[in-house]
Amino acid sequence: MWLMRVVATRSSGVGVLYVITGIIGLLFLFFGSHEIYYLIIGLVLTLISFFIVIDYFRTPGIPIMINEQNELILHDGIIIKPDEILDVSYRKATARGLQYHWGKVTIKTKKETYIYGYINDCEDVCMDITKIMYQHKDVSKLD
Repeated sequence: MWLMRVVATRSSGVGVLYVITGIIGLLFLFFGSHEIYYLIIGLVLTLISFFIVIDYFRTPGIPIMINEQNELILHDGIIIKPDEILDVSYRKATARGLQYHWGKVTIKTKKETYIYGYINDCEDVCMDITKIMYQHKDVSKLD
């Protein structure tokens, strides 16, 4: 029986946050058409939100899964064996001193580096993958 476990999902909070920010920016543009200050704020909010939302929706909903052999299955069908993983790191999203639960996960293998942004609970995802990586390390190579 072929079972796969979802390890990483795209955070829905990011999409909601920046869609709302974009709507607020559009409101500033629409209602502030007579004030240059509101036009500038609206333009900046709208443009930044627009680019972040596009990048957000380009990120797959389920980018990383693990199969029965503890191999990572990436969203586009790439299979990474645990002994091919060299490093896993994460970086939480921050703003004005606040740390969010989402962030960026980087998986470095012998062949390539894979980076996924907007990952929900990125710290837990990194710890799961790191645990699998160290469970399958060849002890003879560590000496």
